[in-house]
Amino acid sequence: MLPSESPPCRAGPDAVRSRRLPPRRDVISERPQRSSSVGAAMSLWRARLGPAASVHVSSQRPLQYGWLAYMLGERASKKFSEYSKIFTVDGNLSSGKGKLAQHIADKLGMKYFPEADIHYQDRITGDGTLLDERFNGFCNLERFYNDPKCPDGHSYRLQAWLFGNRVLQYSDALEHLLTTGQGVVLERSPYSDFVFLDAMFKEGYIHKRCKLLARKREVILL
Repeated sequence: MLPSESPPCRAGPDAVRSRRLPPRRDVISERPQRSSSVGAAMSLWRARLGPAASVHVSSQRPLQYGWLAYMLGERASKKFSEYSKIFTVDGNLSSGKGKLAQHIADKLGMKYFPEADIHYQDRITGDGTLLDERFNGFCNLERFYNDPKCPDGHSYRLQAWLFGNRVLQYSDALEHLLTTGQGVVLERSPYSDFVFLDAMFKEGYIHKRCKLLARKREVILL
């Protein structure tokens, strides 16, 4: 071996691996091109759908009418009049609120909704047959009047079930208003339950934790 010649270099495992794999910088340089192409495709897709198309990523959703609603036309507001509203009549038991609500509805040409009791879902579905309390929240008014401080939580179950029925009735009233344009007069509303809940708690009919739970439920639904 001559002095000017370098000794032969044996290729180790690292050298072989470096020859077989492409440089890392080439792999990284391709990623921005792929992401940019995907972004361009998404932009083109959204442009074809129109300006109303968007992806909602937060609780605030500024919805707009899309092309289908634009083609069909908005039909609800054309039916509205000065009496296209929802009135509620509240009062104590046997105070005549039902007759007053019926009189207002007849006078103004509105639809009257009687108070939603524990059988409200039975009355509006099927053949109207009233089912047993096992299918209606395991509660009834007679038991509440006889023993309002029952230790098994009956008073809270009754209040929770009535509140759910009032929310359902209120949604039915809104559906009727937006569909037909006719106003609605309700005998009580879900907002009445705030008063009932406080009164039942002050009288000792329900526990404090039940009141807090009911409050959270009312805030979420209303």
